[in-house]
Amino acid sequence: MFAVRLRTLLGSPAGNASYAQFLTPLRNPSAAESGDIDYKGEQYGNGTERGR
Repeated sequence: MFAVRLRTLLGSPAGNASYAQFLTPLRNPSAAESGDIDYKGEQYGNGTERGR
């Protein structure tokens, strides 16, 4: 069911979607977070930080 919902939101299978297509659901009110979709913020830092 997740794959079907994600395909509907992106307009293509996730493996074929562009970066712009992945940004589209963030601007779509009908693509709200739920049990199967959870949005994360942009990454930050240079990847050398260590967990504490």
